[in-house]
Amino acid sequence: MENISHFVLNQRWVIFIVVIMITLVSIAGLPKIHRAVDILEYFPKHSDTRRAEEMMRTEFGGSMPIQIIFKGDIKNPSVLKKIHKLEKFIDSLPYVSNTQSIASLISEMNDVMNERFCIPETRDGVTNLWFFIENEDILQQLVDKDNTEALIQAQLATENTNEILKLVKSIDDYLLQFDKDSSLIKVSNLQPNESKK
Repeated sequence: MENISHFVLNQRWVIFIVVIMITLVSIAGLPKIHRAVDILEYFPKHSDTRRAEEMMRTEFGGSMPIQIIFKGDIKNPSVLKKIHKLEKFIDSLPYVSNTQSIASLISEMNDVMNERFCIPETRDGVTNLWFFIENEDILQQLVDKDNTEALIQAQLATENTNEILKLVKSIDDYLLQFDKDSSLIKVSNLQPNESKK
């Protein structure tokens, strides 16, 4: 201890320079710290939990759900087109699979009935197709009773927090651009001849 105290008292500048160098190296290394968490990595490779999750990823596209609620007049063709557009964007993102919404169901039904995979242009066209699926269990899962809220759902094949944050940011950024071409109109502010239009 005597030798250490003698060194500390006599070599203050050497100690100061070494501390500064260690601090600078530490600061330079900060960006290299990987902050992502993948919950699956906590489990041993051959554990039942890890094997089940890997099976869910390969066979079903993942076990983590993505759900986005869309509010509006769900039987309106323009609303359904927006839902379909958002659903296609979500489906294009990495790690996302099995996207589903009322818009894709209506498009599939239109493909079966009219050989066109798209949303019909008129409300009557939507209503006619809706009739064929209104008693299906899946409809209750995707649309509320009043037809004012619809759910876009998908599966996510990762638990990596960095990837999830990137995905959420991509969706948020898309939604900011998505609403720029929309405008809110209060029917009470319209003239009688404008309300039908």
